[in-house]
Amino acid sequence: MDKEKDYSNLHRGLVLKYYWQVIKRYKISFFVVLIATTISSGLDIYIPFQFLKLWNVLSANNFDLVSKAQHIIIIVFLLGFIQWISRRTFGFFNSYFESSVMAGLREQAFSYMIGHSHSILGVLSLRK
Repeated sequence: MDKEKDYSNLHRGLVLKYYWQVIKRYKISFFVVLIATTISSGLDIYIPFQFLKLWNVLSANNFDLVSKAQHIIIIVFLLGFIQWISRRTFGFFNSYFESSVMAGLREQAFSYMIGHSHSILGVLSLRK
């Protein structure tokens, strides 16, 4: 007798509801992760454009543009430093957020399971 389990009552909306209940406890780290990811991704796109600008300045072979090239190099280093800080911030808060949410989901599932097991244990104790 091979019975298939019925998962029809498990909906994405219900899963997201339980997930959101846990995420609400860690709003700050959730938004820091989003902001740090956005900043880092934006700089991943913007910094190569600065290198292109530097290449165009250097290929002009005009020594009057040396100060402009220096300015671009300083901007690239500053943006790289901001990107590094953003990635480190993302890594720290993402580790904290992921572990906290996973622990919260386990706790929530365990509480749900314990709540049901009391009623099952009551029925089983009546059978004896």
